[in-house]
Amino acid sequence: MILENGKSFGVFEDPSWREVNSYSYFLAEMVRKSGFNPEGIIGIQKGGIFPAVFLSYRLGGIPLASIEVAKDGDIRRVVPNPNVNWQGLNGRRFLLVEDVLETGRSAQAGMDFLKDSGAEVRLACFFTRPQTEIEPDFVLARNVEIPVIFPWEIDQPYA
Repeated sequence: MILENGKSFGVFEDPSWREVNSYSYFLAEMVRKSGFNPEGIIGIQKGGIFPAVFLSYRLGGIPLASIEVAKDGDIRRVVPNPNVNWQGLNGRRFLLVEDVLETGRSAQAGMDFLKDSGAEVRLACFFTRPQTEIEPDFVLARNVEIPVIFPWEIDQPYA
């Protein structure tokens, strides 16, 4: 796959940590070039945690947090952490991160929750699937049909 800047990367069924590091490099470049300067990065548990860590590093050590989104059938809702001052997000800029948007419902629930707290939110992910219902602000590849199993999704040592 060729990006706008002429650099290339591959979409693999089982990307290595090194490949995930490359994905985060390209995604961070997209965020940087857009002019959006997040004050914090929020990973959606569980799949968005590792990409959020990589992006935090790639964007200069931006503070990092996570949110939990509960699934009940087609309904998604954020489980608010009582240790977080959600009103403190008012007027601040955040990058919400997921690894892959299947339908995008969890990401939409996270975005709605953060926006209701007064935050400006942009959404970043590595890939979307054909059934994704929302459009992320930053994405490396759309409509990826192959199943992608990231290193954090397997129960074996990584190489």
